[in-house]
Amino acid sequence: MNTFLQNNPFFRLTIALALGIIVAFFDVPEWVFYSTFSIGILTLFCFYLLKKDENIFKYAWIFGVSIFLALFSIGGFLTIKQLENSAFPHTNRQGIFTVKIIEQPIEKPKSTMLKAEVLSFKDSSEVKTINKKAIIYLEKDSLSGTLTRGDIIALRTMFSEPQNYNNPEAFNYKAYLKRQGIGATAYCNKKNWRYVTHQSQTSLAAVAEKCRFHLLNIYKQFHIEGDEFGMVAALTLGYKDALSPELRESFSTTGAMHVLAVSGLHVGIIFFVLSLLFKPLGNGKKRIVIRNLLIILFLWIYAFITGLSPSVCRATLMFSLVAIANMFNRQSSIYNTIFFSAFVLLLVNPSFLLEVGFQLSYCAVLAIVYFQPKLSAIWHPQNKFIKWCWELACVSIVAQIGTAPFAMYYFHQFPNYFLLTNFIVIPAASVIIYLAIALFLTSFIPYVGAAVAFLLNYVLKFINWCIAGIEHFPNALSTIFIGKEETLLLYALVVTAVFLCEKKNFSSVIAFLLLIFCFFSFRFYNHYNAFTTQEAVVFKHNKANIINFVSGTENLVITNDTVEARKLATVFWLKKQTVTPQFLEDSVLHKTAVVCNDKRYLCITQSIPKKTKNTQPIIVDNLIIGRKLFADTTLFTTHFMPQQITIAECVPFYVAERIKGLASQFDIKCIGKE
Repeated sequence: MNTFLQNNPFFRLTIALALGIIVAFFDVPEWVFYSTFSIGILTLFCFYLLKKDENIFKYAWIFGVSIFLALFSIGGFLTIKQLENSAFPHTNRQGIFTVKIIEQPIEKPKSTMLKAEVLSFKDSSEVKTINKKAIIYLEKDSLSGTLTRGDIIALRTMFSEPQNYNNPEAFNYKAYLKRQGIGATAYCNKKNWRYVTHQSQTSLAAVAEKCRFHLLNIYKQFHIEGDEFGMVAALTLGYKDALSPELRESFSTTGAMHVLAVSGLHVGIIFFVLSLLFKPLGNGKKRIVIRNLLIILFLWIYAFITGLSPSVCRATLMFSLVAIANMFNRQSSIYNTIFFSAFVLLLVNPSFLLEVGFQLSYCAVLAIVYFQPKLSAIWHPQNKFIKWCWELACVSIVAQIGTAPFAMYYFHQFPNYFLLTNFIVIPAASVIIYLAIALFLTSFIPYVGAAVAFLLNYVLKFINWCIAGIEHFPNALSTIFIGKEETLLLYALVVTAVFLCEKKNFSSVIAFLLLIFCFFSFRFYNHYNAFTTQEAVVFKHNKANIINFVSGTENLVITNDTVEARKLATVFWLKKQTVTPQFLEDSVLHKTAVVCNDKRYLCITQSIPKKTKNTQPIIVDNLIIGRKLFADTTLFTTHFMPQQITIAECVPFYVAERIKGLASQFDIKCIGKE
């Protein structure tokens, strides 16, 4: 291990930087990082005083501690600065905002989504410069569809912080936008905005986007459309907006989603093609330098065109380092190269650390680099085709070892036929990339470009046909829920497996077995909780009632929208390991209380007919009030006597305020709909 640390100094440097970033995301005060930075500088000064000592190597750890603390602090400072830049002023204030569209607008079913830089704010009292990023939804019409990157528009609206309902196991949309530097969202109808002007985009990112859309138009020019267009656009240019939900689901179910994310495979093929294209430059010392500089330049142009995702940045930086090593005829540690690329990316953008793509990309490449040679060494087939199949199988298996824990944690699924899928999609994806490059180079040549496009289109159709077939295999997908603790234990098992391979000692075996015991103990504990706990959940949704009662494996849902209920609650049901939910329509006036966790719950989602009379009020612990209810004093004098009232998010504001007033009048605790 000491040899590994000595040969790969960027491992420790990256760990220090990453720890600082993680701690900063927990809203740790800035003075903590000032303190650690000061301690780091102080220890470095102490090392400087001791450097004349003959036994200076005894104090080398002081230098290591000082560098660790300094980088830890730098990671914290960078993260805090990035989070501060996302803070949006003038939220919840009506006024006129001038905004510049910074990315190509995306059409939604009922709106046009703009990622924009808000330039200024104006109301009756002041004009303020803002220069902050935000997401804006314009009511969809013919004019909103003509907007493009660089357009400046003025709109009368009100920005607010991104809404996060905090439903159980829900995606934290607010935190996600914050990491993107976006601190506010707004909606504007078609009457309250107008086009101002267009500002020419001269930035590198703008030029790259123009190049991307020019290349996408080449696909369309040769009639590559539908799912085939969505697939080739994502696979070659990182453009995923054209992917249909059904195609995404198919690739996710079969374990082929990684092919649609531009990463090491794609960049490696581009690197190989560029090496061939520039080979005629020769092998002289200066020519080698020029050739590799050109390769690096075009690699980064490709990375910009594909959107600079964490995975493509990682791969491009690594291949750039390979090209630099070729320039000077030097070989460096592959692990040091990997961690150096991570170190640089985190310095540029600390939020990359929490990006799923960044985590999966580095876990995959580290697993492949370490485990693939060891697994492939088990068998050495002589037949070339069998050897190729074995090598591909080894890469697929070890990549799953590296990424499966995160994939199960984030996506709650495991593709059972990933090995079969990879035998089809990886070679086919390579062919698609080569054909796409050929199409770009020959698109202006009559007949040749059309022939290449014809081949490309049919390879795409073949992959889609194969993916659709594998998706319908029995038990193609296993759904599973694992928490943070189990994810960490699985990765601890992977790391311990590395020690076991290297050391092969008794302590490594004990550690490995102990981690397995801990993992299955957590699984058993979660199973036990799932079968014994009872829970009542009112999911927050601005249009739908979703009221869920879980008791052991029993699962009752009262809702007016089963589709939205499944979207919001599926992961929660998976965690609770419940059976298929039993849905009850909320349009029915339910008068039977549901007993959950020794409490009586009653859901009222519509107004009670005036002629309805009760001999005495129904006593319940919690009265859940949903949409379509008109509340009057008879609610608590004639019909119900609750200990607590819960108001669903979909209840109109004026109705919620009336219910709160009545609850206060009768001294009843009221929660929800703030």
